[in-house]
Amino acid sequence: LKNIKNYKYFKTNNKLHMKDFIIYFAILFLGSQVLNCITLITSNFKERQSGEIYGSLYMDIIWVVCISPVLEEIVFRGVIMNNLKKYRIKTAIIVNSIFFVFSHYDVNKIIPVLFMGIIFSYITYKYSLKYSILLHFFMNLLGIIPVMIIALRIEKFLYIYGLIFIILFIFLFIIFIRSAKRGKYKEIFSIVKLSSEDRKNVVGFLKDNTLYLFIIFVIVISNLLFNYKLF
Repeated sequence: LKNIKNYKYFKTNNKLHMKDFIIYFAILFLGSQVLNCITLITSNFKERQSGEIYGSLYMDIIWVVCISPVLEEIVFRGVIMNNLKKYRIKTAIIVNSIFFVFSHYDVNKIIPVLFMGIIFSYITYKYSLKYSILLHFFMNLLGIIPVMIIALRIEKFLYIYGLIFIILFIFLFIIFIRSAKRGKYKEIFSIVKLSSEDRKNVVGFLKDNTLYLFIIFVIVISNLLFNYKLF
C-alpha cells in the first residue's frame, strides 16, 4: 500500500463497452472450451486428485468466484505485468501469462490457461485491470456451476445448465465469427508474433532473472511430482 503509486495497473481512459465486452468474452470462452476439449482428448496425464470438491463447498465457491479472480489479476496482470513493462508489452504479457500457467499446476490445462492469461493481460493493458477481473469472474463462475450441481446432488439442474451452455456457446460462436471477420481480434493474435526487438527483450528478461526463474522452475517441478504420477 505504501508503494501503490508506483503501480499504475495499466489504468487507461478507455472504457470497455458492453458490446466489446461480449466480443472479448466470446474469444475467451470459445477458445478455452475448444482448447480444454483438445487437451482432454490428447492428454495421458491423470491427476492424483479428481475434480471433486474436498472440504467446504461454500468456501470453495467463495475462493473460485470471489477471491481468485481479484487476487490472481492483481498479482499477475497488476504487479507482475506492470513490473515487466521495461521489457515492452509483448514480453510482459507473454511472461506473466506463463507464470499464470505455473500457478495452476495442471498439466491438462497448460494451453487453455496460457490462452486465458494472454486475453486477460491484453484486456488489462488496453482497458483496465477491473475489466480483466470481471472477465475472470464470469469464466470461473461458468466453470464452478456444474461442480456445484454435482456436489449438491441436484442433477436435474445439470440438464438445464447444459441447455443454457449450448445456447450460450452458439450465441458466442456467432459473435466470434462476425468479430473475426471484422478484424476485432487481429491485435490479440499479433501478441505472439514477436519482432526482432521483442525477441531481444525476452532474452534480456531471461538474463536479468536467471536465479528467480531457476527457483520458480524447481518449485513447479516439485509440485508436478507431488500432484501427478510422474515418478
